[in-house]
Amino acid sequence: MSKSRNDGPLHVLWTPSWFPSRRQPLNGSFFLEQVTMLEEAGLSVGVINLDPRSFWQLRSFQLEVDSNTRTIRGEIPTIPHGIVRGDGAIIAACVKRAGAQYAHHFGIPDVIHAHSVFPGILVAQTLADMWNIPYGITEHRPSSLTRNPLSFRYRDISRAITQANFRLAVSHDFADKLTRYYGSAPFKVMSLPVPQRFFDHPLKLRRDTFCFVHVSHLDRNKRVEEVIRAFAFVHGRYPHTQLRIIGGDTERVAELTRLAHSCGVRDNVVLTGAIPRDRIAHEMGEGDCLILVSQWEAGGTVYAEAQSLGLSCIASATPGGRFMVTPDVGYVVPIDDVSALVEAMKRIVVSDQSGTGFDPQAIRAKAWRRFSPQVFSAAHQDIYERVIAGECI
Repeated sequence: MSKSRNDGPLHVLWTPSWFPSRRQPLNGSFFLEQVTMLEEAGLSVGVINLDPRSFWQLRSFQLEVDSNTRTIRGEIPTIPHGIVRGDGAIIAACVKRAGAQYAHHFGIPDVIHAHSVFPGILVAQTLADMWNIPYGITEHRPSSLTRNPLSFRYRDISRAITQANFRLAVSHDFADKLTRYYGSAPFKVMSLPVPQRFFDHPLKLRRDTFCFVHVSHLDRNKRVEEVIRAFAFVHGRYPHTQLRIIGGDTERVAELTRLAHSCGVRDNVVLTGAIPRDRIAHEMGEGDCLILVSQWEAGGTVYAEAQSLGLSCIASATPGGRFMVTPDVGYVVPIDDVSALVEAMKRIVVSDQSGTGFDPQAIRAKAWRRFSPQVFSAAHQDIYERVIAGECI
């Protein structure tokens, strides 16, 4: 198959396993940003997002078509955990209806790109078989490595991955784990991109206060408590330091505020709570060094965002942390090692004081070469054109 069969721009259909909606505008917002990057590079991109719901809770299958954004949304009935035969057939029947609607409104695409295995790759494979076009996947979720290999759903997913024309993951270690877990041809690695506005944001001017920053939903995996406790040690030695924590709901912010108070650093820890996505660059840009020391991180887009703003980074030794934070932009510490985190924070502060710290301009320049929208779009277009031409990647 070649692109010449369709006139005009390359037509790509994305099937993300989650995607922003009116009810959840931040759910998978980075997918929407990536679609925009590809469109700005000249590709035509549509989306089918089907959210799984328990068969016993969802009695009817309805589709919502947004012609302005080439997006079809719906909820599909599934059997919990795919533990009995028939789960795949139910999904496929609903997917074919969604595909018919997509073809009616927007035409048949040249290639399909799934994001995460469930239900994204099952949607992609069903439509690829229906239209006789290539498909592939980018995996983002660590939970994709925890499915029961004896379940019917695992077998369906494994078959879809094995038959895909391309397989991508968001870090090297994660790619290796996925390849072994599903017994497929090797997953390649594709860095997560950063929107242009992060690169356009002015680099922070040097100030007397050195600001560590953390950005997440503040769930337990992100180890925010450990960050606060480590900061309390560092602040005791270097009182010109501050910690800025971005994200989280009201209850979680109150809980962490109490912890900061008990550690004696309440006046030096700023908790902003959840903020709009378009304010993230500004809020993160107030920092000097990002700290994200999760128990598990497959990719970690926030590392790329921080580096695009010129921030150094401290990461834990997760697949995402090791892939995203190289020695010229920061430090990687063992998972759940608060003492090592404290030492890394101290090294960052001391080197900044002495003028030998990480160079924000150099960090941003490297980030551009790894994470810019142009690099992301060119790499994806190359993959799409190669698989359309019949190559398996």
